[in-house]
Amino acid sequence: MILALTACSGGGGGSGGETVTGSASASVGGATSGNARPVDSPFTLSQLNQAIPSRLAAPDGWSLTGPFADDGSKAQDKCARQPLPSCVGISAIVSADLVKSDSRGDTNAHFELYAFDSLDNAKVRMKEQLKDHKAQEGNSTPLTISVPGSDDAYAYAQSGGSGERFETTVFRVGTVVVLVFARGLPSDHDLSSFARLQAERLTIAAAGRNPDA
Repeated sequence: MILALTACSGGGGGSGGETVTGSASASVGGATSGNARPVDSPFTLSQLNQAIPSRLAAPDGWSLTGPFADDGSKAQDKCARQPLPSCVGISAIVSADLVKSDSRGDTNAHFELYAFDSLDNAKVRMKEQLKDHKAQEGNSTPLTISVPGSDDAYAYAQSGGSGERFETTVFRVGTVVVLVFARGLPSDHDLSSFARLQAERLTIAAAGRNPDA
């Protein structure tokens, strides 16, 4: 958890990488009125809990820890205590971990969802994330990933003191900013696959459906 927050904030080891923008045109369940996408509306805590990877969504041989959720003032207080960019308009924070069962915890992916009360506040958060990331890009290696349905995505890799490889991506799906922080991922379940899983689940939950249904 600490490593994930450090990677997200640009503190400690810093962050870096290139911006990759996914397709923002796809939605599930049809369009809302006008040109708005379902994901552009604020998410409820229930929708976030449905969207975070679940036990049913875990790949074979992986276990789930969480989800852990805070909303309202608890989410605002939690955000304010972390060395992260803008907390303006934050309404909920939900996190969970997928761990490869035979790895003794060394192969895992940490997910954090930051929900905002408006599209503008989510975009401001991403702008600040990207600014921090650009300021620290010399301390990491850029990654290019494809996350259909997302906006403003970037990804990077870092090496730990013991030679471990840590990978991070941050992207936005409508009013939700997503962090996926991972280490030791195998080629068949890489960072891109987990990012796509999270983006897809957010899109389905935004349309009023349970991704596990």
